[in-house]
Amino acid sequence: MTTDTRALASDLSLAVVRLTR
Repeated sequence: MTTDTRALASDLSLAVVRLTR
C-alpha cells in the first residue's frame, strides 16, 4: 500500500510540475 501510494504521489507531483511549468 505504501509503495503504491508513494508511486502515485510521485506521478501526480511530476504531472503537476509539468502542467504548472
